[in-house]
Amino acid sequence: MYDKAKHATHSVTYIKKSMPWEDTANVLELYRQEAGAIKAAYGESNNNAIVNNLQMFLSLAFILLIPVDRARTYYELEVGKTFVYGMYKDGRFTPAYKIKDNSQATWYIHLMPENYKTGEIYGESWREMPNIEFLDGTKLYDYINKWLNAG
Repeated sequence: MYDKAKHATHSVTYIKKSMPWEDTANVLELYRQEAGAIKAAYGESNNNAIVNNLQMFLSLAFILLIPVDRARTYYELEVGKTFVYGMYKDGRFTPAYKIKDNSQATWYIHLMPENYKTGEIYGESWREMPNIEFLDGTKLYDYINKWLNAG
């Protein structure tokens, strides 16, 4: 038997947890500012807090900028394997260290068919991470590099 009360509670909970898509940019900016505020408040002395805040900010940025079919894709990203930095052109990937002008390098989520649920259907996947610029002139790649180097 269908339980209307249970379904109604679930719907209310979902609505309370949701926000309009237009507000997500503001939330991302707040997370970015908080990541910077921790470093400003503690300097380099609290490296764990800095790394954790950067990771929270980057997790949200990834979800908003490159939506994937499953959250598991983000959890299982590995630098150099499924999260790679370089240039993908004409079906070929060149790692950043092999490019003369590193400013041409881009971050990608690179998934082979065995790396994601629908891989057998869609095959190899290359998703470019845009290097968006924030209001203060910093760019997303700056934060990715900070997180990788600090953590």
